[in-house]
Amino acid sequence: MATVLPFRKVGDVSKLRGTRAAIALGLASVLAIAIPAVAAVPSRSFDTNSDGKVDITIYDTDGDGYFEWPAGTRTLPGQLNFTETDRIAFSGTTTIQVTQGVFYAAGAQLVTRPGAPLQKLVIVANGGDFGGRGLLDLTATGDVIITAKNHLFLYGTTHVTTPGTIALTSKNDEVGVAQLTPDDYAPGAFALLAGKALNMLAMGSYSSVFGEFVRLGGRVINLTAQTSSSNNGSRYMLFRNDAVVTTDPDRTGLSGTAGNITFNQSRAYIGVESGAVVDSAQNVVFKDQYGGSLFVCGATVEAGSGNGVIDTRYVSGGASSGPSSTISGTVVGQPFTSIPGC
Repeated sequence: MATVLPFRKVGDVSKLRGTRAAIALGLASVLAIAIPAVAAVPSRSFDTNSDGKVDITIYDTDGDGYFEWPAGTRTLPGQLNFTETDRIAFSGTTTIQVTQGVFYAAGAQLVTRPGAPLQKLVIVANGGDFGGRGLLDLTATGDVIITAKNHLFLYGTTHVTTPGTIALTSKNDEVGVAQLTPDDYAPGAFALLAGKALNMLAMGSYSSVFGEFVRLGGRVINLTAQTSSSNNGSRYMLFRNDAVVTTDPDRTGLSGTAGNITFNQSRAYIGVESGAVVDSAQNVVFKDQYGGSLFVCGATVEAGSGNGVIDTRYVSGGASSGPSSTISGTVVGQPFTSIPGC
């Protein structure tokens, strides 16, 4: 025989529904308390070739206001532009290859952060320039290598230090480092300081190397502008306006044996001017093979605290200095002739 369930009155059903609603409301309240809302991780996306599609997105995972660029290798189309509000942190071993240029605007910050060390940074602009007017503040444990097809310029506040090598290369234009004041970062700080070697290399038709209002240091420094002897493009190698180029440990604070500073200009002139200081722990070597000259005007060139060699044997166009200049060391090769009023 079938079991007959007792009939519930309408009032009973209403009470049951009310009880269920109360239980659901209570459960929702508990869940709301137990599971707090999760805030979205801030992100920054880049459309590097302006095709309307995102090419890379990076995140500020620790909420410190800096977006972390991912370690490893990234190849991007077009041009990578960091705007005045971008705060980018690099860490690990990082390589960025861009088919065009890389630019960081005034106000942008490309940095390393405490607790996230940078081992090695390689940036290659296969076409166009690499450059910026913002803050470049990197402390690495290995090499920092930046290469551009055309102009490579660090014209903002710059502070790059490593016990390894810093290499700045332009394949067809100028390599330049300049700041409004040498103390943009901190009093006495170096814009570039390399524990192994600082290499600035410009190649091609308009090769030139330039520095002003900066301190450049390393155990060895090589400044090179290479071009064909038959090319008539405009080139120079110029350090002026209180620029300091040094391998002297008393200035750099670097340990270990320090070496030479070498200026190697294929053509045109080498200028050390307007309060610039070239101070080598060992020797200063000047090379200018295809008719270029060396000018030291209102500046200082010192080799080994006056006991080193200033080598001008390969300055084919001659060497000259003004009466307000200081040449400290044994000159081997072309003697310095005096230029009145320089």
